[in-house]
Amino acid sequence: MLKVKNREIKIVGYKDNKIVSEQVVKNRLLDNYLDYIIWNMLPTATANAVLAKFTSNTGTFIPMEFSYLAFDTTQTIADGDTTMTYDIQSDSTFYYDVSEVISDNGKSLKVNYFFDTSAIGAGSSFNGIGFGRDDGTPSDYLLAFIDLSLLDIDLVDDVEYRFLRTDEILTNETVMNGDTAEYLAGLRSDKLYSIQFASNLNGEGELSTEYLVDDLTFAYISAGRVEVSDFETYFVEDSMYPRLDLYPDTDIYPMSFEKYRSVILKYDGSESGHRISTYINMIDLDVSYDGDTIKIYLVCERGD
Repeated sequence: MLKVKNREIKIVGYKDNKIVSEQVVKNRLLDNYLDYIIWNMLPTATANAVLAKFTSNTGTFIPMEFSYLAFDTTQTIADGDTTMTYDIQSDSTFYYDVSEVISDNGKSLKVNYFFDTSAIGAGSSFNGIGFGRDDGTPSDYLLAFIDLSLLDIDLVDDVEYRFLRTDEILTNETVMNGDTAEYLAGLRSDKLYSIQFASNLNGEGELSTEYLVDDLTFAYISAGRVEVSDFETYFVEDSMYPRLDLYPDTDIYPMSFEKYRSVILKYDGSESGHRISTYINMIDLDVSYDGDTIKIYLVCERGD
């Protein structure tokens, strides 16, 4: 469904409004970030039940609201880590320096993080920088991290340091009904409202029951992967195809859910002002079927 990747991080030093140093690096996104995006696309009650480590929903379209700098002491952060040791947090005024470019199937998001390093002594070495939510309650705030210890960047008096982060987020959902592309699951304030199946590609043809989020079961499987189940049993049995337990040769007798060729996801448009529908064709969606029960998966993964 969703792919996210960090395109670059520019570390820029300014003195007298002139650039005096610049380096470009990339970081690895943590498992926490994949979870956060899935959590942020679900209504609050469902989101908090599935991913209890995130217990508030700000609705921000900037997943990494803050940045954290560590000096002098090198630390190792693994993909599953959710916190770090740091010396200073970015100034919240960065909200005035955010740019967002939205396309039909994704967006590029740039955020410029500012730091007041006056309390850190000159000559201290930049050893690591993290990105995430506000470091409050809960404590699982860290979404990305990069080790800076090998770059040999030392703090210099009278130099202002900024970190310009550029991320790219892509989706294989297609917006329906002529709605604008200013929507992206998990990164806007719109929340998943319902799921419906269509007999043809592109969300067209005969439609199944509309399953409201409150009537479905959501289960956390692994980083960036949530299972959705409790679709009615008639969905697989009321079909032109035989059951798999009677006819195990799926080349001759296709699986029942092939009757439905696409999935419609409807989002409650608290930001857009109305409900937005998107579709994903079955071939592009992670689906499992055991001959009786169909399950789909909400997935966020790292891009190439």
